[in-house]
Amino acid sequence: MLLLIILVLFALRFTPTAMAKTANPGCRTQCGNLTIEYPFGIDKGCSIDESFDLTCNLTSNPPKLFIGSGNIEIYSMSGHEMKISNSIAFRCYNESGRATYELIAWTNLETTPFTFSQKNKFTVIGCDDSALITGRNGVDFTSGCLGLCSKSRVFSFNPCGFAFLGEEESFTFGGVPDLSNMDLDIKIDNNLPIVVDWVIGDNRNCTQATECKGNSFCEDEDTGGYRCICNNGYQGNPYLDPGCEGSYNCTCLKGYTGDGKIKDDCRPDAKDSKFPTVIFSVALVLGLLAILSGITGIFLGIRKRKLIKLREKFFEQNGGVFMKQKLKATGTSEVVTMFTTEQLRRATNNYSEERIVG
Repeated sequence: MLLLIILVLFALRFTPTAMAKTANPGCRTQCGNLTIEYPFGIDKGCSIDESFDLTCNLTSNPPKLFIGSGNIEIYSMSGHEMKISNSIAFRCYNESGRATYELIAWTNLETTPFTFSQKNKFTVIGCDDSALITGRNGVDFTSGCLGLCSKSRVFSFNPCGFAFLGEEESFTFGGVPDLSNMDLDIKIDNNLPIVVDWVIGDNRNCTQATECKGNSFCEDEDTGGYRCICNNGYQGNPYLDPGCEGSYNCTCLKGYTGDGKIKDDCRPDAKDSKFPTVIFSVALVLGLLAILSGITGIFLGIRKRKLIKLREKFFEQNGGVFMKQKLKATGTSEVVTMFTTEQLRRATNNYSEERIVG
């Protein structure tokens, strides 16, 4: 049983992303929790042209943002990248394999600056199901995907097949539970966005660019159009006057050289770096010596205390205490001198036989 699900997507092409942070002055910049950034706008005359117009539906709670005047919702905006609502194609069957319900998915990006990002993945979920993704209106593109299962009778656990394009990292296949879920399209629609990119001047390039403002440069896209990017060391909106502004526009400190406008570019001067290095090295060596001396002193002190306690223990074990008591009892303790091992070693010249008496 070969089942066909068609997902039609307009103007398919791929572009990278950049950053633009500032909205057009005097225009609304907020729709719900989304910030509207120029060249887009939700009020008349606030966008760079009509293809960048957006609609804010204030009747929703919170308000929702849509592309143009259509029904494609925008979930997030980040630089030259957006995440939008999905469109899922599906077909369901009865036990005899006859289709009982189907839906062809359409994502219409005509007359917009949007293109499908390479972060998306085309996916088919179903047994013995195939799906096509194709472009129209001057964009000749067709690709497909096929799902196969080892069992011949699949209706009991797979009554519907689904096909969709969406952000690859946001979808994880759940196995048999997903195959048997007739409402999988609702789950996908609620959790899986489509990622789109946008460019300026669909049919123009940087030689014709007029939108890139101060402290920015133009970058052509292979698939048509271009984008404006702030120069290194600058930030802001390259599409609005006066353009990008210095974000860390400063000079290097004394003893350092480099471009203060470039982050982390200041480095120590070669002529000034030797003396601080010597000081650091000497301080490091002295510090290590002090630490080693302290550790050695502590070790020797502990060892000395252990030896003293050990000698006291041996003195007691060999009758030292009894001898002291005996001498005290006979009244001779004051005239008898008790020598330590070290004193005996010095007095006998390390126990030399020449010092033996008798």
